Amino acid sequence: MTENVRLEERTRIARELHDNLLQAFLSASMQLGVAADGMPAESPVGTQKFRGHSRLGPRAYVLKTMPPGELLDVIRQVHSGKKKIPSEIAAYLAEHYGDEQLTHREVDILRQLANGNRNRDIAEKLFIAEETVKAHLKHIMEKLHANDRTQAVSIGIRRGIIQL
Repeated sequence: MTENVRLEERTRIARELHDNLLQAFLSASMQLGVAADGMPAESPVGTQKFRGHSRLGPRAYVLKTMPPGELLDVIRQVHSGKKKIPSEIAAYLAEHYGDEQLTHREVDILRQLANGNRNRDIAEKLFIAEETVKAHLKHIMEKLHANDRTQAVSIGIRRGIIQL
């Protein structure tokens, strides 16, 4: 019986320590400029969201899946003035960060494209000329580095620019 009591007490203490460490981390991260997955400066769902957070000045980004030892290393590095971004996030940024953002109208057209609409249909729905739709599509393809309409939609979905 005492064995179960000890185990329960250890479990309770471990949970309290975990909660205290988490609270301390959240407090420190706010002061140090660390963006944590699950906090307001959340994991990037789309390039635009992460770009917005990077302008706010986080000096590090941590993931929920990060091992505790690595988490402490990140906190120490940021405290010493360094920046830390996990390799998964760095790869994502390398692929998307330099890309131009689509205008609101281009996003509207990309959404219409994803819904299977032809240029003529898009023009009618958005009350613009078909030639204007073609011009916007040309800019969308250039900005997304897409070879065709299907690839543009695919890239838009993958980057979180549009949702189906």
